[in-house]
Amino acid sequence: MSLVSAAAAQTNEFLQVQRGELPVIITAPHGGSLAIPGVPKRLGPEGERTSGKFVTGQDTRTFELATATAKRVEEVTGKKPYLVAMKAHRQFVDPNRPEKEAVEHPNAQVVHAAFHGQVREFVDELRKKFPQGALLLDIHGQAASTNTIFRGTQNGTTVMKMVEKHGAVALTGEHSILGYLAAKGINVSPTNTPPGSPRETSGFSGGYIVRSYGSHTTNGVDAIQLEFGGAFRTDAKKREETAKFLAEAIKAYTEKYLTPAK
Repeated sequence: MSLVSAAAAQTNEFLQVQRGELPVIITAPHGGSLAIPGVPKRLGPEGERTSGKFVTGQDTRTFELATATAKRVEEVTGKKPYLVAMKAHRQFVDPNRPEKEAVEHPNAQVVHAAFHGQVREFVDELRKKFPQGALLLDIHGQAASTNTIFRGTQNGTTVMKMVEKHGAVALTGEHSILGYLAAKGINVSPTNTPPGSPRETSGFSGGYIVRSYGSHTTNGVDAIQLEFGGAFRTDAKKREETAKFLAEAIKAYTEKYLTPAK
């Protein structure tokens, strides 16, 4: 079996996938809990094993946050967003890293390829179906600040087309994803000023997924990494509230910036 066909065979087992109707794709690479049969836990690159840079911990309940958000988006808009969420544990595969750093076993390579193959398929589909623009939201969890959501766009790079077309207001204004969340009393970092002013927090400024599929690439869409503190995702009631607010933010952004003028 080729790697591509093997990846397709693994998709249902290790990925939660939903084809959508909105110009929005939600990804969640680090919330999975499944072991991959025959795959030992990753040891990490030689230089990262004791540096603190190599992480195999789960972003707790981010899988649940992503899927709950997708459900809420459908409830408030009447349409489904696209969704790709990893079910395998980060101990075995890390979709937010390039393959050479993400996997250490062929069976894990297949899962990594399945994740990125699905994201690529959906991004390509979004670009064809929605020439007015599309948005990828990459859902993560962080332990640095329990009551904060960190924005990651490589200081505006991965939302280049958004900012060029609509200005910084599309990233930080009242109808932006971050602006809507801030209006609900949520602490977002950096504060809603133009991208790069102030600069995004080191370590949370956007990883491999937004760098690979952001609008600065020739075949990407606007992409934002969202790092949620524990207060937004570990408690079931609070997680549902977060999903509700994020779904409403997606609705506001879509109506303002991704709906063709009549």
